[in-house]
Amino acid sequence: MSPLKTGCFAISLIACLASVPLPLHAQEIGWYGGASAGLSNVAVTEDFWSDSSISKASIQTSGFGYGLYAGYRFNPRFALEVNYLQAADTAFHATSNGSLTLWPAGQVSGTTLNDGIALSGLLFWPARASRVQLYLKGGLFFWDTTARYSNTVNAYNEFNDNGTSPIGGAGIQLQLAHQWNLRVEALYSMVQLAGRASVGVSFAFAGISRSF
Repeated sequence: MSPLKTGCFAISLIACLASVPLPLHAQEIGWYGGASAGLSNVAVTEDFWSDSSISKASIQTSGFGYGLYAGYRFNPRFALEVNYLQAADTAFHATSNGSLTLWPAGQVSGTTLNDGIALSGLLFWPARASRVQLYLKGGLFFWDTTARYSNTVNAYNEFNDNGTSPIGGAGIQLQLAHQWNLRVEALYSMVQLAGRASVGVSFAFAGISRSF
């Protein structure tokens, strides 16, 4: 299922659940925590891996990702949150004729691994007792990436990077019951691979949180 179809399905699910009559509670002030999962994409292109020796190339950039989060809600409108985000691994496969300096001749492959910690603020609307709230989310993403080559002519086949980038997104939160919420959100940031390529990282997640 594509990220667009996943998002449409999640929004439809929230709309259906929101129509079920339940006692209305004000959104709880204080600590909360939760977990989420869904689709993620790391926008690596074939150009990152390829040189002119490559043929029959294929690349996969999307797949399962997940997150864990905890935060503190100061009032009905504002919260601070820390997230652990794990993006899908990407995979590249091709055939090289070995004519240049990167890949040896034969079947070659590469993969990237991406995760990190995000510190964010959340602004909710409406700031009152409501089963459904929209929110904007923004902050900093402290990321770690690894790019691995199956084999190279100079034996250097793993490159690790870390850094900090802005992260932002938006979401919908639905109160399922007292202290329990369903959340659907989309996030976007940038990471660096092998010290030479900046690529976009996106997440489309749904999850459950509980207030304490």
